[in-house]
Amino acid sequence: MQNLHNLKFQPALKQSYGAVRSMTFRTTWEFESCFAAVGYDVKAIQITPGELRGSFELYGSRDLPVLSIRTNQALVVEGDRNPLQTIIGLEQTDNIQLHRVRGEHLAPTTIHGFSARIKDAYFQMSPGAHTTMAIFKTQRLHDLAEIHGESKLVDCLDRHNSLQLQPTHFQQLKTLLQPHNHTNGALQKSLIESALLECFHPNVLMSSSSGEPTHQAQLMRDMLIWGLENPNNAIKLDDLSATIFASRSSLVQNCRTTFGLGPMALMKNIRLGQVQLALSHPEIRKSIGCESVRSISAHYGFQSRNHFARDYRLFFGETPSATLQRSEAPGISAQSVSVAHSPQIAMALR
Repeated sequence: MQNLHNLKFQPALKQSYGAVRSMTFRTTWEFESCFAAVGYDVKAIQITPGELRGSFELYGSRDLPVLSIRTNQALVVEGDRNPLQTIIGLEQTDNIQLHRVRGEHLAPTTIHGFSARIKDAYFQMSPGAHTTMAIFKTQRLHDLAEIHGESKLVDCLDRHNSLQLQPTHFQQLKTLLQPHNHTNGALQKSLIESALLECFHPNVLMSSSSGEPTHQAQLMRDMLIWGLENPNNAIKLDDLSATIFASRSSLVQNCRTTFGLGPMALMKNIRLGQVQLALSHPEIRKSIGCESVRSISAHYGFQSRNHFARDYRLFFGETPSATLQRSEAPGISAQSVSVAHSPQIAMALR
């Protein structure tokens, strides 16, 4: 799957310590670029139809940056973790119907994403979500555990990937991670660290999950990865079933439970995303030898012009020709940028 780090970074909203740095994304590849700017390589898939609108903010400090992600559409994210960093994620809203962490439904008042055993990231965000992620230096958490005599903290970080907290403790941490509370970086860091230590006490925990994928969750991830690696392959359900060694009924049932749509719809959404990417980038069109909407859609397995145009318009809120025309307009064509050219965001994690 092609991945271009392609978006325009907006200037910082504030210039003081703990400044909020903001970006918006309108496509999944812009969403991927947001993560690339803070050092994470991820792939994203939009799974609910409609024009994508989202924002990505970074605030806090270099020692403890916090990410704030808002999206109006459901997104599935797959990628790698950074072993030098430990992320504590939580949802700020009640929009968790399609939230999944490693394929499992996210319970209310849950923090997640921190197990040191797990080397990859795999999560899902619901429409209307506002997820915040505190990025701790892993060594700092080990030091805190030693300083406070909390050896169980390190064990818990290793054994568990999700913890459901008592509502009062969850609310405390949720409030501390909101951007308007970061006027004093040093004090805020101390408050967040103290609140986090409390979260791992036995009397605060309601339930936990190791993050080990169930058979059904692994099956869905295998299907997702196959689709990402074969975006121009319009496979049939029987062939997909044989490819990932699962029955048709299992694929359909588990896909609807996990993603809220059937396996063929999911595969189509992945291919639609690749068409949008190609229509938006002349360099991709050149690399695949396709320049027209028709040739690009055919390259990614869409044979019916009418069906493709309808599906594209319903999913992205515009016609494919409008996407292509915008990329060809002088000064509007998307241009690839690297993390090095995104200092407002990248500097916070140095």
